[in-house]
Amino acid sequence: MNSSLTNSIGFSSFDLIASKYLYPDLYSLNDMITFPFGGMTEINGGTGVRIQWHPTFISTDKVKIELFSSGVLMSTIITTNNGSSNTDYIPSGIYRIKISSLSDSSLYDSVSFDYVRD
Repeated sequence: MNSSLTNSIGFSSFDLIASKYLYPDLYSLNDMITFPFGGMTEINGGTGVRIQWHPTFISTDKVKIELFSSGVLMSTIITTNNGSSNTDYIPSGIYRIKISSLSDSSLYDSVSFDYVRD
């Protein structure tokens, strides 16, 4: 097993993808995004939103991060799948972040949250 592809519990990213297809009712990407939390209010000094996720849930080198406000796509970020990124400045409002695989659009997670600039 290639150690660069394993996560902390010993499964490779390929194992995680295979388990999704073998056990679709048990597998969920709903826990991929670790910050911001769904339903939370993020209060920030205007530097944008910090986004964190488990990079082992998607086996590609890069991911797509989409930021929506009221259902409208506000921005798209293509970034290294390292588990962390930041948005540019955004005004206060209710947002949804979606992180997905560039090669397989069925591999994604999304979360909605309130953002308040202080």
